[in-house]
Parts: sequence; structure tokens; C-alpha cells
Amino acid sequence: MLRLKSACQYLLATVTHCKTKGDDATINPVLYSELEGTFHFVDLTAVVAVVGCVKVGARMPKFGIIDQSEDLAQASFHDSERGKDD
Repeated sequence: MLRLKSACQYLLATVTHCKTKGDDATINPVLYSELEGTFHFVDLTAVVAVVGCVKVGARMPKFGIIDQSEDLAQASFHDSERGKDD
């Protein structure tokens, strides 16, 4: 229970870690075939980079991590319920 004093909204993301044997996808190409198995919930305002994956191979597929966060882009969040001039 959060025990908040007033109602508020949070935008959360579900994150699942990949089993990469400690390899760092920001330095070298990394392949994985399994996920950690647990989910983590993260406040989206704390996210600084998003990575993707691509399927590699057909018989025993693995996934390659696509991480282009070297020159981090700045995420910008806008409240769509407010007017343009707010």
C-alpha cells in the first residue's frame, strides 16, 4: 500500500531482464535465448534509454539486443489534457 494523501497518476513500464551472462550490449553485440523470469515495474520518468531485440536464427533462435543509447536522447513527457499554451 502506498499510503498517498491524494490521488495521483503514474505511468509505469514492465521490464524483464535478459540472461546475457554479464555481457554489455553497449560495448559488444549480445545474444540471449532466455529471460530472467521476473517482472520489474518502473516509473517511466526514470527511463533514460530503451533498447529492442531482433530474432536471430530459425532452428534454435536467439535474440540480439539493439542498444543505441551511446548518445542518449532526452525523453520528453507532455500532459495531453492541458492546453497547448500551459
